Amino acid sequence: ALQPLANLFVRWGGHTKAAGFNILAEKIPELRTRIEEQAHLQNFVPNKDEKSPYDLEVSLSELNLNFLDELQKLEPFGNECSYPIFLARAVKVKNLRTVNGGHLRFYAVQGYASISAVAFNKGYLAAEFHKRGDMVDLIFEVRRNVYQGTESLQLNVSGVL
Repeated sequence: ALQPLANLFVRWGGHTKAAGFNILAEKIPELRTRIEEQAHLQNFVPNKDEKSPYDLEVSLSELNLNFLDELQKLEPFGNECSYPIFLARAVKVKNLRTVNGGHLRFYAVQGYASISAVAFNKGYLAAEFHKRGDMVDLIFEVRRNVYQGTESLQLNVSGVL
């Protein structure tokens, strides 16, 4: 899809599943026009059933080390079978703190369940948590954390709904 637009880019590249480019700011209006033209010429039809940003909705009380053991049986994860992404609704964010270079650490609390959570390179989510009254719908991966020989669950947060 980018090949016909190559003369607009400083640098570009990609493959069937991803692409990227650098462009001078003054060429952006032309890019917008020409990309619309290419979409029309290539009979592009937007997918109305776009993939959800998560695979399964869960409650935090369902997550434990046995759950992770069962999840591990589905490996290997990769391009065609990505690691599952979960959604938990109405999660309270407790003890939020920023750590090393813009990462967030907090406890995700839902009912009686409380799980340690980390949001790598997502310091900007702190404002979103506060804006929503620290009650959010979290999107995350469930991971095993081993620290000083002790295993526990950890939610690797990728965003909020």
